[in-house]
Amino acid sequence: MKTKIIGSLFLSAIVAFASCKKEDPNPPSDENIVKWNVEVVDSIPGASVGIYNMLTFDVDSGVHIAYVVSGNDYSLRYAYKPYEGNWVVSEVDNLIADDIIDIAVDNDKNVFIAYRGYNPANNNNEIMYVAEKSTNGSFSKVKVEVLGDQSHQARYPSIYADNNDVIHISFERANYGMRYTTYSFQGTFTPVEILDDNITSSASDIIVDSEGNKHIIHHHNENVYYSYSGHSENTWTVNQIATGNA
Repeated sequence: MKTKIIGSLFLSAIVAFASCKKEDPNPPSDENIVKWNVEVVDSIPGASVGIYNMLTFDVDSGVHIAYVVSGNDYSLRYAYKPYEGNWVVSEVDNLIADDIIDIAVDNDKNVFIAYRGYNPANNNNEIMYVAEKSTNGSFSKVKVEVLGDQSHQARYPSIYADNNDVIHISFERANYGMRYTTYSFQGTFTPVEILDDNITSSASDIIVDSEGNKHIIHHHNENVYYSYSGHSENTWTVNQIATGNA
């Protein structure tokens, strides 16, 4: 499961939520309402912290956050809080290309963060990476090199960890269309799959259901598309589900 948080970076943990209408003649007293706990995760003077951020949790209810810091450039940071523990913050990459990121954690609590960085040999050549770490390890980044000579055109990733610890990745090949590949901790990427090159997409989201079927939501201009593929299939069905012109 993954959740997006937009805005200043805070984590709010809810136990229960209660509210009452203004016209209620007998509103509950404050002491009878279970409230949100709000914690500051990170703060950097002079920077915009958490302008884009993604959140997930592990099998032991630990919370994992990937977030972008904007100063003179974009950088990528990670925060982890074990259940009833304290926040630990680390830097993943001190220079990334944009603020589109995603995070997933497998059943062994290995962490994966997908993002677009720079080719160290050419800062104008933007490359997609997966940064990975074990529970007690540190992050190392792996280039998502599945497009051959066009690997510098990968962008806008979304990732999901399934019940078998397979990491599913959807992304766009710039100015072409959606692509899909899989990965596992310290493993290799599977051959890229093409959803539809007639749909030049942008940001997407991917999930995998309990049967292993893959589902991706993506868009092109005024249209929203839903694509799906069976658990053992490598072909995709793409359906338009909404249009801004309707």
